[in-house]
Amino acid sequence: MIKFINILEEYGANFRKDNHTAIKLDTPINRKLMNIISQKFDFDYFRGAASEWGWSSKRHIFFNRYFKGGLTNDHDLPYNNIYEFMKDSLFSDEDKINELAFLLATNLKVKDWMTDPILEPYDYYYYDIRYYDDYVSDEDCQYCDGEGEQRLECGYCDGEGSIRDDEGEEEQCDECNGDGYEEVECDECHGNGRSGDDCYYCDGETEICNTKYYKEISEMRIKLISPVKLPSPGSQIGNYYTESYTDWRDKIENDEGLIVLTDDLFDTEQDEYDINNDSYEHPFYKQTDKIKYFEETTLRSEMEEWRFGQLNHPFKSVLR
Repeated sequence: MIKFINILEEYGANFRKDNHTAIKLDTPINRKLMNIISQKFDFDYFRGAASEWGWSSKRHIFFNRYFKGGLTNDHDLPYNNIYEFMKDSLFSDEDKINELAFLLATNLKVKDWMTDPILEPYDYYYYDIRYYDDYVSDEDCQYCDGEGEQRLECGYCDGEGSIRDDEGEEEQCDECNGDGYEEVECDECHGNGRSGDDCYYCDGETEICNTKYYKEISEMRIKLISPVKLPSPGSQIGNYYTESYTDWRDKIENDEGLIVLTDDLFDTEQDEYDINNDSYEHPFYKQTDKIKYFEETTLRSEMEEWRFGQLNHPFKSVLR
């Protein structure tokens, strides 16, 4: 029988931040901890949804309220999700939490954590890919949220919705029709719905201040592992690969055993443009759906390259 205090002691002795080796996942410690967690949270649901979550980030598993039995009246519990349970009830530090998160994300279909086989995908291929989103957006006006109008307190009735006539009787304000607010053209974007920041030198107070407009495109980063070698996205010509991210993903989406660790926003690029000469010839449109970076290694080599305490260690991918 493994006592909880022994789990903590063995974990501390077996785990060092300067470790460059592929840390063993299938240990009595991890099995016991995952078994404890599975008794509190709905792992049956995880198994049922595993196929649907194939291409999505697994981060939501640890921060949503997936209680066993659909428990909702849980205000008396000292935790709201798996992450808080691991941290506050199992007294795990961030390193151990990241290790257990990786273990669960790669073993969603495990039913019995004490006896079932646990996947240790050290020899899986590891892919780190950066690609551009498939659309370019215009930055909305920060003052009216792109609506072109602002909802301001009525200046005639001071937001009351009513006024008093000459005889002191209360009557509905005609200016706002009793609403207390009026819709006026946004002073910042002049009803256009898009605007940048005020002039750095005058804060928008003088005539030299010009409204600025921006094109924006998101750079995404996906990390995944696969038991088989995946095809490359064509040849790299200049800054991009010849095959689009969508076409490359369509080729591998149904590959058996492929596990996505994370797929999140990596960076955002902005570029000012002239609204009077707006066109689809902006360089950002040529970047859409392009793969910018494609690296293939093995999970074992990636784990051996980075010490566990470093941000790029694969275990850090799931909760990032």
